[in-house]
Amino acid sequence: MTVLPPGAERVGGSAFCPNGIIRYAQGRALSFQMHPEFEHDFAEALLNVRADSIPADVAALARDTYRQPTDRDFIGHWIASF
Repeated sequence: MTVLPPGAERVGGSAFCPNGIIRYAQGRALSFQMHPEFEHDFAEALLNVRADSIPADVAALARDTYRQPTDRDFIGHWIASF
């Protein structure tokens, strides 16, 4: 999503995906553009399966992120308590 819908609030994101987590004013709802349930090994396997359809520079950027720590455990607890 490149533009927030009316009444929505960005609560998380990145330079690549600024609207990564959105809270909606209409009710008790969140949306996530990423997959906190994916571990790096699984995400990299998906990337490898789709290697022929992903530009090399985008794939290289993704692979670089797999070496970075994540907030997936924090986000998982946050989702569970929401």
